[in-house]
Amino acid sequence: MGSFNKLTALIDVFTTKDKCWPYVQYYIGDKDKHQRSGFGENHWSGAISLECYIGRFVQNTMHGMGEYKWQHQGPNDIFASYEGYFYANTMHGYGTMSYADGRVFSGLYYNNMRWGPGIESHINLQENVGLWRGSQLIRLAWRPQAPSITLDLTSAANGKDFVESYRTMLLPKPSTVDEINSAVDLLKDSGCDPLLASKIWHKLYPKNCTNVKSAACNIQLFERNYYTEGCYSLEELHKWNDEITDAEPNLEIHYAWNNSKTILHIMKHCYRHENQRSTYNINIAGILSGQRFLFKSPGIHELNCRTLLMASYLGYLSKVAQLIMESNVHPDVADCQGNSTIMYATAGEQVEIIQFLVEAGADINCYNDSCCTPLGLALMKLLYVQNDIPISTIVQSLLPPTSTQQSYKIENVSEWNIVRETPALSPGRPFTRSPSKVKAPNTKKLKSSISLKDAPKRKQELLFEKEINSDTNSFESFSDSERLYTSINSEFIMKIDDLFQQTTNNIPSYLFEVHDMVKEVIENDEDHKKATEKNPKKALSKEYKVKTKLSKELFPQIVEDSSSITSADKAKKETLDRIKLTILQLCDNGADPCLVNCPQPSLVMAILASCPEIISELVSRGADINMNYSNFRNYTALDLAISLPFTFVNLEMIRTIMKAGGKANHLLQSMEYPEYDNNGPTLLHVVLSKTTESDIEEEIRGHIIALLLEHDCDPTIQFKGRSPMDIALSKSLDIFDIFVKSPKTNLNTVINNSNQNVLVKLFVANFCNTLSLTDRLQILTNLMQRGANPLLECYNGSEKYQNLFVFANKIMENFESQPKQHDTKTKKADKPKKEDKLASKSLGKLTSDEVEDYKQALQLVKEYAKYLHITWIQIKLVKELSDIVQRYKHRHWSMIIKEHKNWKQMKLSVTTRRCLEIWNLLRSSQKFVNGKNILKNLLCIVEFYNVTPFGKSLTKITAELKDSVEKQVKGILHEQELSKVMSDSTLSYVAFELKKDADQCFKVCFECAMPFQVERIECSCCKLVSFCCENCVKVNEECINYHPCIAILKK
Repeated sequence: MGSFNKLTALIDVFTTKDKCWPYVQYYIGDKDKHQRSGFGENHWSGAISLECYIGRFVQNTMHGMGEYKWQHQGPNDIFASYEGYFYANTMHGYGTMSYADGRVFSGLYYNNMRWGPGIESHINLQENVGLWRGSQLIRLAWRPQAPSITLDLTSAANGKDFVESYRTMLLPKPSTVDEINSAVDLLKDSGCDPLLASKIWHKLYPKNCTNVKSAACNIQLFERNYYTEGCYSLEELHKWNDEITDAEPNLEIHYAWNNSKTILHIMKHCYRHENQRSTYNINIAGILSGQRFLFKSPGIHELNCRTLLMASYLGYLSKVAQLIMESNVHPDVADCQGNSTIMYATAGEQVEIIQFLVEAGADINCYNDSCCTPLGLALMKLLYVQNDIPISTIVQSLLPPTSTQQSYKIENVSEWNIVRETPALSPGRPFTRSPSKVKAPNTKKLKSSISLKDAPKRKQELLFEKEINSDTNSFESFSDSERLYTSINSEFIMKIDDLFQQTTNNIPSYLFEVHDMVKEVIENDEDHKKATEKNPKKALSKEYKVKTKLSKELFPQIVEDSSSITSADKAKKETLDRIKLTILQLCDNGADPCLVNCPQPSLVMAILASCPEIISELVSRGADINMNYSNFRNYTALDLAISLPFTFVNLEMIRTIMKAGGKANHLLQSMEYPEYDNNGPTLLHVVLSKTTESDIEEEIRGHIIALLLEHDCDPTIQFKGRSPMDIALSKSLDIFDIFVKSPKTNLNTVINNSNQNVLVKLFVANFCNTLSLTDRLQILTNLMQRGANPLLECYNGSEKYQNLFVFANKIMENFESQPKQHDTKTKKADKPKKEDKLASKSLGKLTSDEVEDYKQALQLVKEYAKYLHITWIQIKLVKELSDIVQRYKHRHWSMIIKEHKNWKQMKLSVTTRRCLEIWNLLRSSQKFVNGKNILKNLLCIVEFYNVTPFGKSLTKITAELKDSVEKQVKGILHEQELSKVMSDSTLSYVAFELKKDADQCFKVCFECAMPFQVERIECSCCKLVSFCCENCVKVNEECINYHPCIAILKK
């Protein structure tokens, strides 16, 4: 029984196995060294099919012109044949394939697949025409019978030349197809004898290797036998060079049909096989130029491709999925202008369809013939909807005016087998042109290699008109594909007609017009000089305000009430939201913003559309935020944003750009002013030069200046002798206060070409009398609190002063010496500079009250100088004591006191809480020894000094006193931990006291701040400060802010 089961299993195995019958073949024709080579015919016969090839052979392969027929066994007795060119056993080049169902395809092949222009004819007199990729069309010779919804830039008068500047250029180069033998050359290079190399070179190649991709294949043999008449290949020209045309003046460079990689490869393949096209009469020009009327009515596959394009725009997701999944339509099919399905979906704002097409394999970064990507189309739509420009006039607003447009035309560059003439379509009109309305031909000389046989015939135009009229046949006679196409085509045309009904007689302005900011700064500077010369007291535009804050009451004035928003505004907002969502969807699916260049780069369009969220998305996807745009005066994205009007949206956009890494520390350039290329204005100059018409705009200006200062825009760089700080001081005191409060502003540097710092300019008489006393005192207070140092060396013109008080005293002396003949003599002898003349001249016009105000302001600065002097002393004492504590940190604080010698000075000058403030400043401003134990010991020592009475020696430390001191210090440290934010008063002396050369600043009289001449009176108690005379000592005893030792000396 078991053996029977085994026998049954063996019978089942052998009887159900597919039988393999070997092919029986025979060859009749030429041979070379026992290999089929030359003309011949080969027959194959088998159990399933009968095959036959008649044509050229090379090295046992079908290579060259030939005809291949095969017949397969089956119910329908399938028979097919191919007549055309072969390359190493593959259909390669132009050929004609005939199928059993009556279809005939004539076109270009590449490695056994359709690749390029071709026509598939049916027995029902229909044709599928276009560029093929395998069994699918990827570019049609058709476009919808309506205006272009993807903004055809070439439709404008100057659009063609503009777009050509973005097209890829291809340089024809002759391919070397001759008797050169690389194997012989390789043997010679390796040291082989030339005679021997010519005999044994064939041993380097296998006898039967026909794989042209293999390095062991003798590819030169196949090339030489295939391209018998020679050929030219196209290479991409990445950079234009006049030397190319100078070397070969008769060489024509061609524009690419389209910048997409697939179309570029097809064009190169067509150009290489151009010699074969005349045999098959393929009208490439008619296919690429959209002259669909030259061919028969469309077949089912072409109708499905058309339907897919329009359904993508209309948003029929189910029909799009059905056409791609069931009807074998390529997801990347495009019309005759290169607009693919994703571009149609982008124009219709169909986010779901975009997602499906990408998942189906569509190219998210494809180009149309206007060199635009889907992302570029979405950004263009965002721009013109934001600016309320009708779609019928958007092309004119995207292209530069003819008067200002650059010459983009390049000589010796022409189109190849394509005519880019877009008919003027009116809404609802079919895509045809009546002879009376044909545009005049372009006057520019266009070099084209289209043959006469490709020219359209008048008879064919009439046939096409007849075909259009035949579309009105009975709807019942249509197939399902034709019914779907007819219904979607009608809906598509009606929707496009509604869009283009919005027309306007106004000529739209150029959307990418950017004014010259350097010119604006120069004009503003000239206007300011004229206004100052006429009336210097009216130079300031606003009165000073103590605090500048953004008022919350301003926002309701900007955001309108929901009841006041019209239906048009709601529709616009909804449209903008859909466009932004489309852009985000494209970016999420891999759209590259760096590929968007036409009509302008992606960031430029997003900035001019004022969309901060889109800018942030583009930067996150790889857009360079600091790129210089040559078409926009070499501006960056931040420059373009600042050139826009002052609005809260633009303020948010500027903030977004800076957060994304936009650099603000650069100088602007101008083609009209080349002398300022290396010393142009900063962005702060630009912001200050803009005119404002409301308080809202002025507050926005302040926020932009604060952002620029925060991101390292230098406020001290001078342009035409003035820095932004100098301009702000003369323009608006509120704005100047923003500069003062910025922690990155150096308040002690020179701000104009007179070598003046801020303090010096405030005490120059011709500017000082333009301010009220209140404003002047408040400005000086803020300056001193933020680090302005009146004790540093300063300049006025070429004259150098040891500190501010020397300069101010000289002005006061000039005032007190009037009237005398000193002025005329000094003019003749010394010829003082213009600044000194203005100072003395304007000072002579001051009234007695104004002179008293001048003295009062100077006295305020002196008081601050005393405060800085005391602070400097305190810091020196704390640093000295902290070094001692660090050196003896292993000891208790009660033992470290014995090592401190200057305990009297510390007791007089520093309190415990002041010591803690200085410790925090020293820790944050420079490398400083830090540690909780060191701080605790330091504070305990200072607290002990403060609680003990002043005497010749220190009080002995008892246990009770030690516990009291430590308890008090513990409470102070606990208070510091609870207070997270330090008060502004502790930041008032950070700027300069810790520098190495700070001691030189304080070698002045403690009272009058004048430098010592010969003698000085040193304090006998602390020996840290000195006075220039007895009078200063007496004055200091009577003032409030006196030296701490004075109280002890009085006792």
